[in-house]
Parts: sequence; structure tokens; C-alpha cells
Amino acid sequence: MINVVCQLFSCLSTQNKNIDNLESLFKDDCLLLCSNQTLIGKVNVTKYFKEMVLRNRIEKVSLLNIIRCDKSTLLVNYSIIYADQPSPVYGAAIFKINKKKINYINYRHTHQLIN
Repeated sequence: MINVVCQLFSCLSTQNKNIDNLESLFKDDCLLLCSNQTLIGKVNVTKYFKEMVLRNRIEKVSLLNIIRCDKSTLLVNYSIIYADQPSPVYGAAIFKINKKKINYINYRHTHQLIN
């Protein structure tokens, strides 16, 4: 279960050539909730992540902590470094995994300013 999430985060970098493998990580009817947006279906979710990586020029994604809540749910804390941002962005996501595929993602991240 953790391997699927690690594969997703490793694909979310402009330096990674495996971004085309994203679609294989999601179930056909997966659900993505983020901020004020809801997407349904692996085609829409894959397109969202690919556009986000290219638009934001993500340089590096790091998993900070993974907590297993039950047999199918993970809480993940992460940081993202963008090419044009001086400080990392931190966030958290809830993942539901079903049969080694992502079925549900709910995430939120915020900018962390360094003084």
C-alpha cells in the first residue's frame, strides 16, 4: 500500500521521466478532492497531476511521514520544492488504497515562509 503512494510521489517531479506511468496507479473511478476542486476518474486525476507538475515546475517531492490509519487508509505528510519558490510547501493527504491502486485522495498544502 505504501509503495503505491511512494510511486505517485516519485512521479510528481519535472525531472522524473515516469510521469506517464501515473495512470496505472489509479482505479478507474478514483476520486480526488483538493481545495475547491473535485475530480472523478483516473483520466481526469492523471491529467490534473501532469498539468500541476508542468505548470508549477515541481523540482522535488519528499515524503515526511506516513501513518497507516487502517488496512486501506494512509495519512501522508509531504513537502514540495518548486523551481520558482524560495521556500518549500508542506501538506498532508489522505489516501485510500484498494487492490494496490489509489481509490481516493484528499489533500491540502500551504506555503511555509522562512524568516
